[in-house]
Amino acid sequence: MRRLPAGSVTFLFTDVEGSTRLLHELGAEGYARSLAASRRALREAFAANRGAEVDTQGDAFFVAFADARDALAAAAEAQEALRAGEVRVRMGLHTGEPLLTREGYVGVDVHKAARICSAGHGGQILLSEQTKALAGATELRPLGLHRLKDLTAPEPLYQLGGAEFPPLKSLNQSNLPGQPTPFVGRERELAEVLEVLRREGIRLLTLTGAGGSGKTRLAVQAAAELVEEWEHGVWWVGLQAVRDPDSVLPAIASTLGAGADLGAHIADRRMLLLLESRAGGRGGARARRAARLVPTAHAARDEPGAPAPVGGAGIRRSSARGRGGGRLLPLARRRFAATSRTTEQPFARSAAGSTSSRSDSSSRPRV
Repeated sequence: MRRLPAGSVTFLFTDVEGSTRLLHELGAEGYARSLAASRRALREAFAANRGAEVDTQGDAFFVAFADARDALAAAAEAQEALRAGEVRVRMGLHTGEPLLTREGYVGVDVHKAARICSAGHGGQILLSEQTKALAGATELRPLGLHRLKDLTAPEPLYQLGGAEFPPLKSLNQSNLPGQPTPFVGRERELAEVLEVLRREGIRLLTLTGAGGSGKTRLAVQAAAELVEEWEHGVWWVGLQAVRDPDSVLPAIASTLGAGADLGAHIADRRMLLLLESRAGGRGGARARRAARLVPTAHAARDEPGAPAPVGGAGIRRSSARGRGGGRLLPLARRRFAATSRTTEQPFARSAAGSTSSRSDSSSRPRV
C-alpha cells in the first residue's frame, strides 16, 4: 500500500450501482469479468493521479489524495474509462484533516466522504463544499443543500459536469429553486398555507392570483418549510414551458427520475410536488393531468359561490383566466377513499391583485 498522505487529505469513495442486478443479468462469470475490468480502470486512474488506495471492500474503493485537484482528475478519468462498460460507478469526494493512525484514517471526514458517495448515482461524481474550494474546477454544478445520513446539518453538494441524473439519495431531497431575497412580511399567509397542507387527507392545494402577487415565492417558501416532513423529498416542477397538457406527467417523471410508469415509481413513497405553471388559459388542463397522481374517484361538492370543478378529481379552477399559479401536490399511497371536499379561502392581497388558495381533500389513506 502506498504511503498515505497526512494533513489536508481529499478522500474519494467509489461504489458500483446495482451490483446485485448486474450479477443476475450477466451471471457470475460475466459479472466477475466486468467487475475486474472496472477495477483495473479505476486503479489506473488513481495511480496516474498520485492516489493512495486505503481500502477496498467488495466492489467499493477508498482512496486518499494529497491534492484535491488530483482526486477530481482521477474521478473524471475513471468515469471516462468506464463509460463504455457495463459497470456504473458512483463517486464521492470530500476534503478534511483526519487523524492518520497505523490502521488508517479516523474521523468524521471519512464518514462524510462515504455518505456523499452513497447519495449519488452510477456515473455521477459528487463533491463537498470543501473539495470544491480546493479543486479549482469550473464545470461544477451546484445541487443545493442535502442532509446526508448520520449528519446533523444540510451539506451543499456539487456535481462534476452537466449530465442529468435522478435526484440525489439524500435524506432530505429537494430541488427547490434558490431565491435572491429572504422571505419577509407574509408570515400570516405562509402559516395558512402550511396549516392547510398539514391537514389529514389534503391531496392538492392550488395558489392563484394576478401576475406579481407573489404566488411562486409563497409556494416555494411553504415547500421549503415542509422538507423535513416528507420522507422522499420535496420537488419543484417547472411547467411554464409546457404547452401540451399531455406533457405534464412526463415533465413530473423527468424531475423525479422516474421511468415510463410514474405511478409505480411513486408507489408507497411520501413526497411533495410543487408544480409551477405559466400564465395562460390552459392551467385547468394541466391541473387535470397532474390530478392523475391523486385520487380520481372523488365526489366533489360545490360550495356556494365556488368556481366550477375541473374534471372528476374535484380540482378547482379560478374564475379569472390567464393566471399562472403554483400547485402543491402531496403524494403518499395511491389507494384512497372516494370522497372529497373542496374549500376556498383568500391568502394575500397586494396592489397587483389577490392570491387565493383552493385545497382538495380526500379521506385518510387506506393502507
